Amino acid sequence: MQFDIMRGLIKPVETVQNFLSRLTERTGMFGSLDGNDSIHMAQAQLQEWLNEGHVALKSVSQNKNTTTYVVLNEVEHHGGKSGPRLVRDTDAVKRCTVPVGQHGHFEVSEPAAAAINHLRNVQFRPCQLILDCANVAIQKGYLNASSHPTECLAVKEFDNYGVGGYYQPYFCDSAWRLYAWTLGVASHQGGDFHRAVCWFAQSFDCTREDIDFMEMRVKEEYGVGYHNYTLILHAGTNGTLIDSPEKYGIKEKKKWRALAAAYALHEALTTGKTSYILQLDHTCSGFQFWGMLTGCTNALTLTNVMPERDGSVNDLYTAVYDIAAGLGVHPLVRPHEDHFYNRPTGKELTVPIGYGASANTAAGSLLLAKGKTDMVKYLDGAGRYIPGSLEASDASLLNKRNLAIWQGMGFKSAVDASQDLSTKYTESIFTLSKPLQIGMQIVKESVKRANKLDSGNGIFEFTNVMGCTYRCAKVVPDFSALEEEGRPRMVTTKRFTLPNGKRSGGWKMMPNIIERSEAAAPPRVIHTIDSGCIMYVALCLAKDGIPYAPIHDSHGIPAPMWRKLMGHVGEYFFEKMDVNVLLDYKKQYNIQGHGDLFPYDQSKGGDSSRLCGMTL
Repeated sequence: MQFDIMRGLIKPVETVQNFLSRLTERTGMFGSLDGNDSIHMAQAQLQEWLNEGHVALKSVSQNKNTTTYVVLNEVEHHGGKSGPRLVRDTDAVKRCTVPVGQHGHFEVSEPAAAAINHLRNVQFRPCQLILDCANVAIQKGYLNASSHPTECLAVKEFDNYGVGGYYQPYFCDSAWRLYAWTLGVASHQGGDFHRAVCWFAQSFDCTREDIDFMEMRVKEEYGVGYHNYTLILHAGTNGTLIDSPEKYGIKEKKKWRALAAAYALHEALTTGKTSYILQLDHTCSGFQFWGMLTGCTNALTLTNVMPERDGSVNDLYTAVYDIAAGLGVHPLVRPHEDHFYNRPTGKELTVPIGYGASANTAAGSLLLAKGKTDMVKYLDGAGRYIPGSLEASDASLLNKRNLAIWQGMGFKSAVDASQDLSTKYTESIFTLSKPLQIGMQIVKESVKRANKLDSGNGIFEFTNVMGCTYRCAKVVPDFSALEEEGRPRMVTTKRFTLPNGKRSGGWKMMPNIIERSEAAAPPRVIHTIDSGCIMYVALCLAKDGIPYAPIHDSHGIPAPMWRKLMGHVGEYFFEKMDVNVLLDYKKQYNIQGHGDLFPYDQSKGGDSSRLCGMTL
């Protein structure tokens, strides 16, 4: 397997046991349907990468115990104190071109390879204004390595190695969503500061219409417009914006991006050029795609695929919380009704539910921080609260927006309240879109029937129009081994041969099983359709040599290319994507019932600008 296409799935430093488990789980090295085959496949892959010099094994001894880690050699030789974190060598990027064909469980189609390679060849540069303001903030104590480690790492990276162009290698997950890999600094997919400092290396001429469009978008997203951009710039250069963004009407979590937007407006207005990355988001792409597959008029209208008669732009999250509020308010929630029945909570719950999460699972998004919902086990097997589990959790793992309310009522009550809210929002969503529920049921039933088939591997598959296939199976540790009486069943790894001829290995690790979850399929099918859109747009922009910086369902482009971007997104929705997916699965697996579905008639077309929440 080519190391470069997979390296982003691997942490820079990880224990051998975790490395092998992570590699098998994230790459789906299935072998036969015996999960332990995957461990042997992963071991063979690790040995190959050891031989090629991509990784090394490092052992650390403490209190008579020795732990061995897998370390990426590029981190060993080029990360931290010994070298740059960012890829700056154009030849290195060319050497890492993704080839067409089979790579592990990934079969890379020609369109997918071309799209990924275009993204890998996009050159970025840091915004000097953001770096200058960061240095001011560091001098004044508003930024420091202990509380803002990655921000300071990024500043140090450019201080030490210059502000020239750099590249962002990409890797993909099992649904082919693309992730940039930059060792944690200066990525357009990173946190607030990193998105702000990351600009295209190439500048583009912009008309007043382009600037007006950019101003409209950044005003909506960051609160920065013609009325205040000079004030924001001044506050950024003297550090007060970074210290107290709320004084300027800017959200804490978007203060650096607000500063970048202010500078983008200044640069465009004074020079007529821009290299700023303007992000254009879909209006809830998951529901847009469900609407296309099911033909649900409500889903299509509320996500702006279909226009309202008066031409207005809709907001799905507002519609969902309006209905949810009419279903009755839990006594625990009533004192905080305005906090929980509004757009932010509507978005927090609507997105996971729309991707197939159960009410209990979705409730976790109200209790835990984004991306941390799998890191705290707070319910037992019967769905009851585990006393002390949330109380003992680090605050960084909890939902910051709701934390004070949960602490005030106590976490056991918080779980009850969050589950009631999630149940109400779920009912609201399926009241708005019954076909959405039917669509999810068809996908889950297809997985169930695929799992029973003897043909192939008995694994449900979905392939998008770009030739990218998602397989509904993953390799996971078999935790039941820990519940057996006596000594738990464990698997012993092989002994690895190191480049110096020495041997290392024989570690114990959990046995593996193949997990084929019906609940996982609906969101991953939608994610795979979503990734098809990103790849299609990348291919189209590549033909014109236009740089592109996507974030799942958000399109990062030079501002002057906004009309071209809209056109390509519209082509994907109304010409390229396959809207008969659910009907095909019903036929393939002979699924009866579940009601009738009438996918969106693509011949009707649509206003592509509305897909990103605009009327132009």
